[in-house]
Amino acid sequence: MTMLDRGGFPVSGPRPAYEVNEMSLGRVDTAWVRDQAGRAVKWVDPLNARLKRGDLSGPAVVIHMRRPASEIAASQVKMMHLLCGLPDDRRTRRAFAADISSKERALDNALIRMGTVYTMTFDWVLKDPDSAADKIRAIVQHEFGLPFDTLRAASAVIPRSPLCAPDMSIEMAALDSMGLRHV
Repeated sequence: MTMLDRGGFPVSGPRPAYEVNEMSLGRVDTAWVRDQAGRAVKWVDPLNARLKRGDLSGPAVVIHMRRPASEIAASQVKMMHLLCGLPDDRRTRRAFAADISSKERALDNALIRMGTVYTMTFDWVLKDPDSAADKIRAIVQHEFGLPFDTLRAASAVIPRSPLCAPDMSIEMAALDSMGLRHV
């Protein structure tokens, strides 16, 4: 989302997370989603915050960021540990990763039914932000006919390992890179 935003594509939701209540777990405000036509909307959990093709003003263009289930789980468990005290241990991470892995096929099918799906991997974006920005530019130009600033988009990528950091340093760096301060 930050790459889209920095590259000049219109986005919904506040920086740096771009997450909104209208797309929260278990419910989606379909009227709000229809009002976002032509904007990027972060869809964190398509299997729990469900949309049907008819909920949109037209077919969706989806950029699906793939990441190993173990890394998604590590990130989710870290946040849940900080927010509500969920144990951050191997057992919890394995349980989350197993749940995520078991839903990958259903997720792929749900996304395909929404419209056109482009796939990028999280580690590739980190390893080669310039090529990732070029791919996003090609998608934006092909699907929307809009210009896209690849240099600014690539500069949004924080150089780091694809592994989940144990602390909040990456999240804080994202806030800092956008001139925002965590309160």
